[in-house]
Amino acid sequence: MSEDNFVRIQIVERDLVDWDNFIVNFQQRINAGDYPIRVKINEGPDLNLLKIGNKKFIDLLCTYTPRRNIEIETDNLIETHKKVKIIKFYNHLPFLAYQNYKHTDKKFDKKIMQFVGCHRWPRFVLSQWLYTKYSESCHLTYWFTHSYFDSPQYGRGPLLDFMTEEQIQIHNLKLPLKIDTNESKQHLGYIDWKETNALLPFYDSAFIDMVCETWHEGNTFMPTEKIGRPLACKNPFLVYGPINFLSNLKKLGFKTFDHFWSETYDSMQGKERLHELKRIIDIIMSMEIKQLDQMYQKMLPILEHNYKVYNEMTHKKIMEVFDK
Repeated sequence: MSEDNFVRIQIVERDLVDWDNFIVNFQQRINAGDYPIRVKINEGPDLNLLKIGNKKFIDLLCTYTPRRNIEIETDNLIETHKKVKIIKFYNHLPFLAYQNYKHTDKKFDKKIMQFVGCHRWPRFVLSQWLYTKYSESCHLTYWFTHSYFDSPQYGRGPLLDFMTEEQIQIHNLKLPLKIDTNESKQHLGYIDWKETNALLPFYDSAFIDMVCETWHEGNTFMPTEKIGRPLACKNPFLVYGPINFLSNLKKLGFKTFDHFWSETYDSMQGKERLHELKRIIDIIMSMEIKQLDQMYQKMLPILEHNYKVYNEMTHKKIMEVFDK
């Protein structure tokens, strides 16, 4: 199908951006009898969470034309829907961007890292907490413009469940958080995944990556460069993402770290998942660097396994697992 036959719509969190233009284009395809109409969703949200007003996105589309006329193209590898045909078109390039990366020996002087490009409320919660409580033991970035903060798409979410308004404003004024890279000598924060190679050397000096994946609600699995980095760099990781993210990662052959800390958080989402991740991080941060070095040595079989699986991963292998 050519690009001209798509009707595109952008999703941020649960919000459909530029809905008015989208529905005009969608209606034009109906008037032209140009079937099937393929709706191309950016990235991979859970379609069942998307609404316009009180009406679900898919249900609303089906009020314009019979459902047999609609196809939805998505990066969500586990998307299913009873009403419309789902076309899984996963863009693997960000996830596999670091294949065959050659890193140096590990020498930890930091305990944890969190690299954030675009603002989301859970990322802000973790960033504020890590910066306030553990900044000397962290590598942190948070590339951010204040226009995002009060926008309806990105917004605040339930921040006040985690901190006071004063704490929000104090951390807000510290953003963006950036770090120096040895290569460019520039202060860098990141949005575009193609720019993130300069982050990789920091994985040799920090023990664990607090990964904040792109989608974090509902039934979705779209691994990105964010989880690709610790796999390529042989680092353990925690993941703030959608429910069962680790379970789906294991389906691709990767191993995780339930022998070292509880991974029950993978059955949680939202505020509950955040609270459990903070509990685990507190335990890790209470340990001395020497203890983390020793733990790392015990993890090496898992990390080497993940490195091998990652470097042998292909788009075909991913789709063979999930496109059934």
